[in-house]
Amino acid sequence: MKKSRFSEEQRWSRDFGPVVKVGRLMSEATQYEETKEPFARD
Repeated sequence: MKKSRFSEEQRWSRDFGPVVKVGRLMSEATQYEETKEPFARD
């Protein structure tokens, strides 16, 4: 039982880990663009 639970967590991290990473990168890029925008306008 414990082993199957572990493999489920491994599969979850393999499937969703990259998605979480990309989502974090996208939100960071969006924040960077938002902070950069006002300076570009002036």
